[in-house]
Amino acid sequence: MKIPGWVRPYLTGDRGRRIEDIIGAPLGKPLGCAHFGCVFEWIQPWVVKITRDPTEGQVWSFIKQFYDSGEWEGREGVVVVKRIVRLHPDVEWKGKLWPVHLIIREEVLPAFDRKHGHTLWQQQLYSISDESMRRIERNNYVATELHQTDNALKKFKNGAEAYHKAINKKRPRQYEIERAEDVCTEALNRFRGATSGHLGEFLGAMMLRKLVLRDVHSYNVGWRIHDEMEMHKGLVVFDPGHTPTDRGGKIEEVRLNPRRY
Repeated sequence: MKIPGWVRPYLTGDRGRRIEDIIGAPLGKPLGCAHFGCVFEWIQPWVVKITRDPTEGQVWSFIKQFYDSGEWEGREGVVVVKRIVRLHPDVEWKGKLWPVHLIIREEVLPAFDRKHGHTLWQQQLYSISDESMRRIERNNYVATELHQTDNALKKFKNGAEAYHKAINKKRPRQYEIERAEDVCTEALNRFRGATSGHLGEFLGAMMLRKLVLRDVHSYNVGWRIHDEMEMHKGLVVFDPGHTPTDRGGKIEEVRLNPRRY
């Protein structure tokens, strides 16, 4: 696993100890890293993500508002978010200052592995008690369902990228926006069954609220694995992708090193 070069310095020394004070327990080992940051073990059923993605704080804040509102349709298709913190100071990386966010969210098992394909048969899932998931494991439909889900995610991502390209033009053309929305809607109709039905409902619920998640792909969805969440054990979104929005709520802010801010 390649840890981004800015992450280790940001989490060491007084700053790292201050972060652990904020969240109330030490960070564990990194579980996965990508372009903008890393996810770390924490107190189950939670993990901690540290990211410099400038869009991630607001988009998670919007999703958390939706989740906390109590509206049911779509809630089971996304991870539960416990806390969002904007950390100061910003991190300087490759000649630019980036905002840093800490997100405590539900731990999931990524649905697809870049080396080995889907992860349903991994040992971690054998403890799942949900009957619908055991039924999926017993029959032979899961490979087909996952293949359909992968294709649906690709189609939705294509539509979402076209949507954001259309709305960000100096002179947006309504027919381009509607055509992109139609592609996304067609993709949503392909999310079916116990595997991905709730995932599609969540993406659709966001679309109804004019938040088209721009970069949700196969490596941003995973299996819900903790029974204490008391929800459906199918696929959920654990990373909303690089999706800009200014409609999130007020985010908690913490200064780690006031003298350098």
